[in-house]
Amino acid sequence: MAKPARPERRRSPRARRPWPLEVKNGSGKLWRGRSVDVSTGGMRFQIDPPPLEMRGFMFIAFDPADSVGPLWTRFSVVRQIGPGEYAVRFLDLPPKNVERLNQLIVERPPAADETAAPPD
Repeated sequence: MAKPARPERRRSPRARRPWPLEVKNGSGKLWRGRSVDVSTGGMRFQIDPPPLEMRGFMFIAFDPADSVGPLWTRFSVVRQIGPGEYAVRFLDLPPKNVERLNQLIVERPPAADETAAPPD
């Protein structure tokens, strides 16, 4: 007998968007990578080289290439999915950027380069 589907726990829809990003900790260490999927509440991303050092405040900047410029915010790690892959929750994304992300995620279809499967 098949297991029943788990109810969706996410507060907002996610969309596959491989946007370039940078993660920085409070001591200035920098990691670069790409988002895997994004919502107005958080993101899953891959960085290289892993692992992410969790010390002090962590910030993320990502560029959705919508001519406005990068977004940045603090985040908390929800979980590590695999080597170099993390799921995070945005902590203080301003309301205007939540609306901007919502438009980029829900209202705008992904560009051709955003629909490709992420690397394993």
